Amino acid sequence: MVILNEGSQPDKLVSVSADFAQVSAHKTTVKDGMVQMTPMTDGVEIPANASVSFEPGGLHLMLMNLSTPLRSGEERPITLEFEKAGSISVNFKVMGMGDGEAMDHGN
Repeated sequence: MVILNEGSQPDKLVSVSADFAQVSAHKTTVKDGMVQMTPMTDGVEIPANASVSFEPGGLHLMLMNLSTPLRSGEERPITLEFEKAGSISVNFKVMGMGDGEAMDHGN
């Protein structure tokens, strides 16, 4: 997912929600050879006239405590709450591990 802020002021993703899971933004980092996923509890800044990418191995949305299983190919709605832009609902396509370009880490 790429969030694009076309405005002249920065904005902040302050929360993410879904009716089928708990959702939060996390950032993957490597410290002392160990991979850590740190919750972005203060939100995610989206600079003015810029974009922020969410992708495996970096900044990403983590789904926890699913109320129903996810099935490859289906779409699920998630609501992004921004400090200035307000609520925006987006549909995410569920993909299996290794499906699509988003999971291709080859160089």
